[in-house]
Amino acid sequence: MPYCPSCGYEFKEGMTTCPDCGMQLLDKLPETTDSGNPEKWVVVRRVSAIGEGKIIRGLLVANSIPAVVEDVAFGMIPETMGDLSVIKVLVREQDKERAEILLKEQEESVAEEDISED
Repeated sequence: MPYCPSCGYEFKEGMTTCPDCGMQLLDKLPETTDSGNPEKWVVVRRVSAIGEGKIIRGLLVANSIPAVVEDVAFGMIPETMGDLSVIKVLVREQDKERAEILLKEQEESVAEEDISED
């Protein structure tokens, strides 16, 4: 699957340009740091809807945390089939702690809003 090196989104086969930013798509995202060592990407959230994954990614990217949404869902498999039905949001290993804190703060903020509206 092709990926956008700027946005980090994964696209369907056959696409060559990112419709969001116009960048040329790559077969895979670069995995090296400036030192040439491979970067390790880790799962920060698992969700069942691609839209939710994109929202989480958007929040992370807006806070200068590179993130990628990986859709490993297989349409013929029910959502209860483990990793075959999961959308994963990944961040670089060195950003995981900061991403977890940001996501927790966001979840708490949304929960407080829900309580105040009741």
